[in-house]
Amino acid sequence: CSRTDVGHVLPSGTSTSTRRLMLCCRGRFGVRRFRGQCCISGLDGTDELDDALRLIKGGGGALLREKIVATASERMIVIADASKKVARLGAFPLPVEVVRFGSTTTRNMIEMLAGDVGCEGAITLRKTSDGQAFLTDCGNYIFDCAFGRIEDPESLDEALKIIPGVVENGLFLGLADIAILAGDTGVEVIEADYGDDFDLD
Repeated sequence: CSRTDVGHVLPSGTSTSTRRLMLCCRGRFGVRRFRGQCCISGLDGTDELDDALRLIKGGGGALLREKIVATASERMIVIADASKKVARLGAFPLPVEVVRFGSTTTRNMIEMLAGDVGCEGAITLRKTSDGQAFLTDCGNYIFDCAFGRIEDPESLDEALKIIPGVVENGLFLGLADIAILAGDTGVEVIEADYGDDFDLD
């Protein structure tokens, strides 16, 4: 185990981000590469999170791999800037990873089913700086859904999962166990109230 700057002990973890892997190693976290096996703790960041530790992830385009690691981890630990915490998810556009075949049809279905659960807004294909379609590590497209406010993340997640062309979406619900948020006033630790508690003390 390694001791963090906030005075807690964390077990070894796994990260999908090379940059975060380097930062964790520099901070003396025990981190190893994910090789498909169950790991004790998954360490990751987030694009948004609320008080219930519901997350939006995928801004970097690795949401599928990140969700695989989060699901395979006994505990998911989120490390982020305090500005990522919001009262309601949705200000950050929700990434939805889709297969390239039939992507226009898939986009239209996302728009329709999201609208059925009260989510409306621009749904745009993510592109690179040179105007080409962004491809994930698995060779898929990402649609960024600017819904503004997601009143019912669980219903939206369920709606997206029934669309054949959708591979995964950036809603991480019931996965994060702990969030460590650093801000101007110090460090805030938020623990989930579901499942087995993971006490950092």
